[in-house]
Amino acid sequence: MWTHRSALLRYARDLGLPQPTVFLDNGRTSRQPLPELDRLNEYVSQGFIDVVLIPGPFVFALDDSESRAMVLHIQDTHCQVVEMPSPRLSRQAGGTDAGSV
Repeated sequence: MWTHRSALLRYARDLGLPQPTVFLDNGRTSRQPLPELDRLNEYVSQGFIDVVLIPGPFVFALDDSESRAMVLHIQDTHCQVVEMPSPRLSRQAGGTDAGSV
């Protein structure tokens, strides 16, 4: 997760976004309460956040339909969900390695 976090922070800086707030429920199963996801939902619903930067929708749920539903929920609040480009796809397109997203 630290690799994703570091890459996301660099990507946010590259996009000119302000210093991101990190919401991380790492180490919990989907059957447990996810307080950081709940906090993100609250902030988005209240309009405090207008961009959510993610490495991929899997961060919301391992089930594809659940993760898509969460992305749509966030977008319904007029918040933009920005997925970080895949380092592998970046390399295939002639970009740089994963360490310089």
